[in-house]
Amino acid sequence: MSVPPLSLTVNGARVTVTPRAGLTLLAHLRNDLGLTGTKTGCATGACGACTVVMNGAAVQACQVPAAALQNADVQTIEELVKTPAGRAVAEALIAAGAAQCGYCLPGIVAAASAALARDGAATDLPAALSRNLCRCGTHARILGALERVKNASGAEA
Repeated sequence: MSVPPLSLTVNGARVTVTPRAGLTLLAHLRNDLGLTGTKTGCATGACGACTVVMNGAAVQACQVPAAALQNADVQTIEELVKTPAGRAVAEALIAAGAAQCGYCLPGIVAAASAALARDGAATDLPAALSRNLCRCGTHARILGALERVKNASGAEA
């Protein structure tokens, strides 16, 4: 039996994907749409490397089943760094020396951008990043950089 394709918006463009058993949003982004900025980490939703913004909220793409994608609005790192908030977050991370290996940063930019867009200056950034791990140990620099973005932009982030 043929599975109907799913239609969603990714980075502002309407796309169609054909769901296959067991595939997640992460697999469709990387394999079907060629958006490799979203990283595969633990594949269990624990590390945050695959975090994207879906319908305005940060989600671990490895945990979003294809069935949940119909009419979803997804932003990946490729689009987020073009937005004022995403660009400010990325630039602050680089300026703070928080970009070591960089594997975690697309997910961190996505989680922070979603939190700042949602709450602005009221954002509890440690809580917003609680599902994002940095194996290089730069969490203090990451949080410092994001606090500077939050303080500089307030509710406009």
